[in-house]
Amino acid sequence: MTLKEVYKEPSKNGLYKPAAYHGRGPLMVQMGNIFSGDSIDYKGASKVDVSRIELESYGLCIGDLLFARRSLVMEGAGKVCFVDMVPSPATFESSIIRVRVQEAELIPEFVAIFLQSNISFKDRRKFIRQVAVSGVSSSDVGDFSCIKPEIDEQRLIVEKVRSIRKRIKEEKRRVKKLKKQKAGLMDDLLTGRVRVNELIEQQQQAS
Repeated sequence: MTLKEVYKEPSKNGLYKPAAYHGRGPLMVQMGNIFSGDSIDYKGASKVDVSRIELESYGLCIGDLLFARRSLVMEGAGKVCFVDMVPSPATFESSIIRVRVQEAELIPEFVAIFLQSNISFKDRRKFIRQVAVSGVSSSDVGDFSCIKPEIDEQRLIVEKVRSIRKRIKEEKRRVKKLKKQKAGLMDDLLTGRVRVNELIEQQQQAS
């Protein structure tokens, strides 16, 4: 099946606002926020002044799917990110496409997980246009293929992927901490604050 078969409403391209509107107002999700992970990371998102009508039309909700319309690399064109939280009113910029699916048919997070897979990338490659930058259109996104297991199976897949991603994040934090400890120890050794002989003696005593 194609993604447009389960659209809750037509897909929507993001909002362009001149520089004079930047620096105040609600958050506006940028391309960098999409490429930073599997779900939207609002870190570094700009504040852009919008009208009430624009906020209603371009506002983000939990469960939205955001697609990158263009990218400097082919793999980034059509990349999807899942909106799992909205910390404050937020919109999205013109290089992004918003999609909302019928949640009784497909769980949005499941859709994101599938579309982030290598299988899905092989399918969407045929839609990517490569000129100065690689890009896809709103109609292309609607033609992306998607699978539709039973809802219970979708939930199970989402839960398992969440668990795996959580463990990966924890392991990355642990590795980062160990690297920091290693750097500190190397600094102590190289500056002479800690003697190598003392460490050897401690190791020998422990064994």
